[in-house]
Amino acid sequence: MENLLDNCEWYIKGSVNQFLFSQYIEALYNNSDFEKIIGLYEYLTNEKIVTEFNVFCKRIYCKTLYSMLKDEETLEKSIIYVDKITFNSEQMPSEKEHFNQYVNSIKFLVKKIKKSNNPNYNIIYNLLSKLNPDVLSTRELELVTSEGKDYINVSSRELYYTLYIKSLVKLENFDACIAVADKALKTVDKWNYENDVWILSRVHYAKCRLANNFEEDIREYIKFAQYKNKWFLYSKIADVHFRQGIIDKSIFFYAKAIVTANRNDIERLVNVLYDFALLIIDKHENIAKKLFILCYQTRELNGWNLSPGIKYHVKLLDLILEIKINFKGLQKDIVKLTDMTHGELKTYNLEKNFGFIKMDNGKDIYFKGEKKHIKEYKEKRHVYFDIDFDLNIKKNRAKNLFFVD
Repeated sequence: MENLLDNCEWYIKGSVNQFLFSQYIEALYNNSDFEKIIGLYEYLTNEKIVTEFNVFCKRIYCKTLYSMLKDEETLEKSIIYVDKITFNSEQMPSEKEHFNQYVNSIKFLVKKIKKSNNPNYNIIYNLLSKLNPDVLSTRELELVTSEGKDYINVSSRELYYTLYIKSLVKLENFDACIAVADKALKTVDKWNYENDVWILSRVHYAKCRLANNFEEDIREYIKFAQYKNKWFLYSKIADVHFRQGIIDKSIFFYAKAIVTANRNDIERLVNVLYDFALLIIDKHENIAKKLFILCYQTRELNGWNLSPGIKYHVKLLDLILEIKINFKGLQKDIVKLTDMTHGELKTYNLEKNFGFIKMDNGKDIYFKGEKKHIKEYKEKRHVYFDIDFDLNIKKNRAKNLFFVD
């Protein structure tokens, strides 16, 4: 490396002219000679020929590291690149964020880890801990996919809170999760893709896991889940019950998670399918087999790892992996394992958009229709539903209807 310093106009009398050096490595950068930039920069600092570079040299060095980061396949080297970038730069104000390698390198690596088959949330937590959320941009980008479809790219601040809070839950730091979520919900004015629902769910989950007042907290969580009626809420409630040893409730809510989902959710449901199958295999083997097959097929289709557990059950149950699972049919089998109430649709008034269901106990219960399901409201159809107290009519009503015929 010392020979490379000979006849360099930026290396004069044993010292570096940083202005000339910045021009030199910028030319190297434009020619994509990244290894040479890194080698020179780190040699000069390690040998203490330069105790600290100026901002221009650091910027080119960090740009080089960021370019290398984007092409790096290994996680180990990627972390090293990000550590070097954050050591040699600082987080800029939000208006300068689009060219700030400090923020961009962390966002890039976090997204890359998140997309992996088995995300390491300890690493994600450590990376995000380098950021100050108050300085992150709240600007959303309107982008277009390669197919020409418009979509919104969430702001850096929303991305930060969504993944940071999830990391805290994964690391079981529940007190911090609740505190950070409270700040997030106060500082982000607009949420996309139901991220605020996810965050509120993790607050409920954290409180239930802390178990300081479990009965009240789980009741509030269930109330929240039934109001939003999202599969991921029910799956977490099932997990909470399982950890408390309340297996029957765990089965109810795992079943409800699958019933509430649609076929587009299967990839995100893959772990729920497996966990639920394990719980019901002794009493409902036929349903469990379908769950194992769907879990296996989803993992294989996406190139994800097949755990020893799924391989074991495929062999143990002699499963036919080529069989096509009808997801709607599977849901109709599973809904019977929920704690939902069963009945028969008695009447529906299309003009006023409400109707009544005759429950198995012979009593009628009111329901308000949803426009997207109007075609399904036909008399004598078998239906499962939740019961909720309607403050407007001061009576119970049916909601979250699921038809089984």
